[in-house]
Amino acid sequence: MPIDKITLTVSYSLVIVGSGGMVAFACKFPLAGGVWQLKHTPERFLGLNGYQVWVYSWIAILLGTVGQILVTWCSV
Repeated sequence: MPIDKITLTVSYSLVIVGSGGMVAFACKFPLAGGVWQLKHTPERFLGLNGYQVWVYSWIAILLGTVGQILVTWCSV
């Protein structure tokens, strides 16, 4: 039974990580087309430029998604 609680806790944690990445991406991603525009955008989010927000938010989204798939696959 404790394995189920650990799996559930990890699963919910990964949902929070992925959701946080999605919120950061949706709220603060500048409307720019190229890497140069992203790196030099005047809008900042927690001191990060647009390219860094893009990279970190996608890392969080992918980590949450792939982690959820792995946790679900391992728990079956």
